Amino acid sequence: MKTILERTIPIQVRIPLSGAEIAELFWSLGEIEQCDFFNRLGREGRLAFQLQAVTDCDLLDQNGRYAMTRIGEYATPTTEKP
Repeated sequence: MKTILERTIPIQVRIPLSGAEIAELFWSLGEIEQCDFFNRLGREGRLAFQLQAVTDCDLLDQNGRYAMTRIGEYATPTTEKP
């Protein structure tokens, strides 16, 4: 019998992602991963500054403003927990 040797070698690859690609990746996340995503955003101290920079940018169109508004509307749970 032939012995097969294996070795794991960590490899890092830098792949720039566009905003559209990041959005597509977000939609593929499950509930737990999306919660982790928003929890991480909330832990970072730069969120308010970053949101202000985005809302002041002329590149944010009405679709982006709509998405930001909807996220704000859904920030409060729709059901009360006992």
